[in-house]
Amino acid sequence: PIFSIQRKFHRMTSVPPLRPLPVSTQLRRHSTAMQTTAAPAPASMDRATAPAALDVAVIGGGPAGATVALSLARQGHRVRLFEAHPHPLAAEKNAPRAYGLSLGKRALDGLREAAGIAPESIAGGILSTTMVRHPGRKVVKRQLAVPVPRKVLAAHILGLCEASGVAVHYEHRLVGINFETREATVVDRCRKRSTVAYELLVGCDGSHSQVRTLMDAALPGFRVLRAETDTMEYQVVTLPAHPFPELPRDALHAWNDKAYNSIAIAYPLVPASPGGDGGMIFGVVFPAGRFEEFRTRHAGSAGGGGAEEAAGTYGD
Repeated sequence: PIFSIQRKFHRMTSVPPLRPLPVSTQLRRHSTAMQTTAAPAPASMDRATAPAALDVAVIGGGPAGATVALSLARQGHRVRLFEAHPHPLAAEKNAPRAYGLSLGKRALDGLREAAGIAPESIAGGILSTTMVRHPGRKVVKRQLAVPVPRKVLAAHILGLCEASGVAVHYEHRLVGINFETREATVVDRCRKRSTVAYELLVGCDGSHSQVRTLMDAALPGFRVLRAETDTMEYQVVTLPAHPFPELPRDALHAWNDKAYNSIAIAYPLVPASPGGDGGMIFGVVFPAGRFEEFRTRHAGSAGGGGAEEAAGTYGD
């Protein structure tokens, strides 16, 4: 999931550049979790022929949902965003919503084209053109990438959303959609139900999307076919000092352990500065159930009993 995030992000946003309202057309074509009263817009539509501003409800406040909301708000639409969880920065470091991302070219292009977000403006991100593959510490030059925790990226874009007039509602969970009247029902943390009228509904609520589930139940001919279920466990360690001072300080470090079918990724916490040491964040992704196996197997690591074997799992 770490190294394919740019493909997922691009697919979820699906916002083409320099097309003010055809965005809604693109979203309708590429995102199944959406319904709108607006007539299909021709590909050649420009600002002069664009319909009036729409009332938009975006379900999901991750990086994709926040980017869509920001793009539509900057085009003059009235946007409300509903996120089921609290503010992303409140997420624990080992929570699924906090895992590390490495934004590659497609993701960075999507952010720039859809919302005008330049790589160097992403708060908490590292501009990296180097990858170090472990074990062996093989240094590989690559295209620009921006390693950043997902929760930090989401918080950054949500802040831009609020500054652009998006009404962001945290801890509001979608529970129903009336597709005939175009009304969505959300429930807040106090279990208070609210009805949200919309002209355009955009679902960016993840792989287990409630929007898609409700569409599957209510819309004839619409079906959700899930080929596989990908579940993972994520663990994070923050290192107070950079452990590879002899290697490029902006490098993204990667390990791939076949025994546990797990992936590890590490990158600096802050941009490197001469003589500075901001530490490093180290995240490991395990398939569901394998982390407990790893922890049990190396239970003696803290006391030295399993330290050598544990270190061998992620060499260097």
